[in-house]
Amino acid sequence: MKIVAVAEAAASRIQAIPLLGDSRIQILTERQGDLNQKITTALSKLGLSVVIVTPDVDILQHVGPEIRVNVRLVAEVSELPLVNQSATGSGVPALAAATAILKALHRAPNGLDEGEHRPRLNEFRLPEEQPLRLIPDKRNIVYHVTAYTEVII
Repeated sequence: MKIVAVAEAAASRIQAIPLLGDSRIQILTERQGDLNQKITTALSKLGLSVVIVTPDVDILQHVGPEIRVNVRLVAEVSELPLVNQSATGSGVPALAAATAILKALHRAPNGLDEGEHRPRLNEFRLPEEQPLRLIPDKRNIVYHVTAYTEVII
């Protein structure tokens, strides 16, 4: 459940970004049902979708019965420019949204603090290389924002 909790914490942090404050923009996670349909709907109505992609996990250390893992989360920002820039679109460019997400996740609490947040513990961190990447796509503009956090499961 801790891995699910950090994905949900990332989604909540992103949803609170003022640039993405339009109530029509939803930060999607796999727990919300048919993800492909929700992405298609968001792109056709707003021209913008933001999805927290299921995290990858690497084992860092075995600690007795527990395992310390490095969790990789990716926020995928997709834009269909013709819809996004129309009167009914969100008007938020994918690059602007991705940059705001990058800033919002940098050293942000990952949702696992049991009390007051202590700096450098239970935080998202950005990779040194390419925390923000343009992903080739024939129809949409797509950016991936990558963040990591450590979890003991």
